[in-house]
Amino acid sequence: MKKHLLLTLIIFLQMNFIRGQEEEKPKQYRAVGLFDHKTGLGIIGIARTLYQKDKSEIFVGLGLIPAGTLSLGWKRLMNDGPIKGYSVFSIQKISAMGGEFIAPYFSFGGEKKLTDNLFFNLGISSVVRVYPDKKPDIVPFPALNISWVR
Repeated sequence: MKKHLLLTLIIFLQMNFIRGQEEEKPKQYRAVGLFDHKTGLGIIGIARTLYQKDKSEIFVGLGLIPAGTLSLGWKRLMNDGPIKGYSVFSIQKISAMGGEFIAPYFSFGGEKKLTDNLFFNLGISSVVRVYPDKKPDIVPFPALNISWVR
């Protein structure tokens, strides 16, 4: 599973290098708050957009404190308006006190633009914890943070 995640990350990075000059520059994303729709179970989140077109983007991210997360995902904006709804699907490697595992991650919510680069995000996220010997656990939690993009 780790090899597949690494291979997928390498493919997305190659896409970024190939298309790099014809698209706008990748955006750097930072978030502080109660978890994050891109980076998961961290109070501090850092992500980079690898590819963006219309209302979709592909990103990689790192979440810190209390859990460490690495994520590779897809974000889709659902509408145009003062509050933009979004959905996120990603694969995350999560390292916490309970161990280390790779899990699917879903998030739904809305973001309100406060300034040109500052956003308020509110939503609900869920990690799907898959076990080899029992049913998967779906663990929902809130996402509430301030994010800024450069």
